[in-house]
Formats: sequence, structure tokens, C-alpha cells
Amino acid sequence: MQKGLFTVSVDLELAWGICDQILDDDARRALSKERQIVKRLLNLMEEYEIRASWGVVGHLLQSENPWKSGTFHPEIPRPMLMGEARDWFFQVARDTSDPLWYGRDLVDMIKGCSPEQEIGSHSFCHVIYDEAAANQAAIMADIQLAKEIHAANDLPFDFFIFPRNVMGFKEILAKSGIKVYRGHEERWYESLPCKSVHRLLNLTYYLLSITPSTVKAKRDEHGLINVPASMLFIGRAGLLRDLIPDKSLAQMAIAGIDLAVKKKEIFHLWFHPSNFAYNTELQFQNLENIFRQANK
Repeated sequence: MQKGLFTVSVDLELAWGICDQILDDDARRALSKERQIVKRLLNLMEEYEIRASWGVVGHLLQSENPWKSGTFHPEIPRPMLMGEARDWFFQVARDTSDPLWYGRDLVDMIKGCSPEQEIGSHSFCHVIYDEAAANQAAIMADIQLAKEIHAANDLPFDFFIFPRNVMGFKEILAKSGIKVYRGHEERWYESLPCKSVHRLLNLTYYLLSITPSTVKAKRDEHGLINVPASMLFIGRAGLLRDLIPDKSLAQMAIAGIDLAVKKKEIFHLWFHPSNFAYNTELQFQNLENIFRQANK
């Protein structure tokens, strides 16, 4: 690489991102903002000539009612995860026009953006690719359905974002045509088993505006190319996140971009549209400052 590279990946999932959790009123209000958020994101990307990689939950493109003989997607083996308290699809809307669960219009918006955006897969139904807990037959069905719905909508199927960043079943993905995926952020505490400590240390990074790492793309043992994340553009929901200084996200990302130029590496920023649902104007102001720096 002769110079640094700035890349952006976006997880497009709507309610599928939390489909195993009961959607409360706050979640529904946040999700209802996503269409306007995606439109604003695409406008910014057009203005600053940013070509992002969008990982799309395939079920957003579902047009036929998936209920058959009283079962939602009977072709997907159950249970999908060991020990799950209820069916993965227990609250999914049957009406394919429900804006919280279906989003063909969003994908059409992305396809119409200039510069051209990359569209990849974020699975079919956002099931967790956890090799210790997932039903392999269900994962295989999820991958196949994602591949089929991408083909039916003339979308490529070579880039993958793992649901909740839990990475597994890479061999099956490779055999299905996936070539590239987003890997974990390379921070020293990523492998710590205690999730509460992990969250505390992660918040500390933002509170102190620590410069994120730059990364290199690398081929893994399955022949897939791993492009690790550098930084999550974190959302502002919650009292603790309100403590993050207003300009912290922009300062961190700009420092990451400058470091990527210096080291001739990659700065990989990622987020969900829902990360802009709270304190929206501040979030977009920070993102625009990042894009402006990247476009210099």
C-alpha cells in the first residue's frame, strides 16, 4: 500500500439486530428514525465521495410471506441456538410492509447512491455465528437463504459482516462464496472473558479519546481476507455514553486517519444507523468532520 486507506462499513439490520430481545417503546422509536438516518448518511457519502461497505440482513429484502403451516421459515432448523428461551422469530412481523422488519426501500437507496456503495451480507436473519452455541444446520440454512436473496436481487455475495461480531463457521462461508469479512478490533482486552470489564475498558477509550489502531488486511486459515475494524462510531444512548466528550469521536477517528497515512495502513470505521438515533445532530456533525478529513 503506497498510502493510507480510510474505509467504512455499516451494519444495516433494523429490528433484526435485537430480534431476540423484546422490542420496547424506546427501541421502536429509535428504529423508526433509521430511514431518515440512512438517507442522511448517503447524502454525506455523496458529498464527500465516501464508498462504504454495507452489510445487509438479507431478510430485509423478503417480499413473500415466510409463514408456512403456522411456522416462520420452517426450512430453517430449530432451535437455532442452544438453550434459547423462545423461537428466534418470536416477534417478527408477518406483514412484509412492516418498516421495522423489512427494508427493500433502504437497499434501493443504497444502490442509487453515487459513488457506488458496496453491498455485502450481514447474514439472513442475524442469528449469532457462535460455533459453541449455534445449530450448524441452522447456520447453513441462514447462509443459503442469504445467498439466494442476494442473487434474486442482483446483489453480490462476497463480503460478510458477522452478527454481533461473533465470528464462526468461516469454512462454510468460504465454500458459499464469501471472500472478505470484517474482523474484530485489535485491542489488548478483546480476548478478556469478563464482558463487563470489556465494556468498561471500551468506554474508557472513548472518554480519553485514545487514538484507535490502524490495521492491515490479512488472509486467514480458510483463505478469507480479514479486514479488522479500527473503531466503532459509538452511539450516544445511555447515561455513561453521555459522558463521552462531544468531539471525542471525531478526534479519535481523525487521529486514526492521520496514523493510517503515516503508517500506510487502513483505518476502518464502522457503525449501525441506529448509532445516530440519539443526539443525532452531534453525531452527524462528528461524522461529517471525519469525512471532511478523509476527503482532503
